[in-house]
Amino acid sequence: MEGIAIQERLAAKVSFVNRISSPVSHIARVDISSPDEQGIATGAVVILNFPDLDVVEVRVPRVKPIIPYIPRLLSFREIPVLAGVLEALSVTPDIILVDGQGFAYPRRFGLACHLGLLADTPTIGCAKSILRGKHDKLSMEQATYVPLCDRGSL
Repeated sequence: MEGIAIQERLAAKVSFVNRISSPVSHIARVDISSPDEQGIATGAVVILNFPDLDVVEVRVPRVKPIIPYIPRLLSFREIPVLAGVLEALSVTPDIILVDGQGFAYPRRFGLACHLGLLADTPTIGCAKSILRGKHDKLSMEQATYVPLCDRGSL
């Protein structure tokens, strides 16, 4: 399948070098809904200033994705919507947070990696589920974290 070949080729271009500008002044948070019964999806980008986290800009387009959902190729459906919204912003974010996988994706090229390469902006995937890797037990204390480990791959 062509989409898989594209993911595998582009995964090699993902950088793990910290290119986050200092100081960070704007953070973008992006997400997109599943299409409704008419096939229309709602994308959303919220720009927050940092460190205050005040809302600076919001864009919420409703768009019909150009391709259907295909398992393991979600980014190809969502990227055109999210990239279009990012291009329309009046503020350029220093970091993009994506509701989706990044490198911890089976082919090492989830939605966050795809959007980060396209936008040429440091991007972090904040997924709801783990598709690749394991972590130690989390504490119940607020704001604690543990690294996601994937032996032999980082």
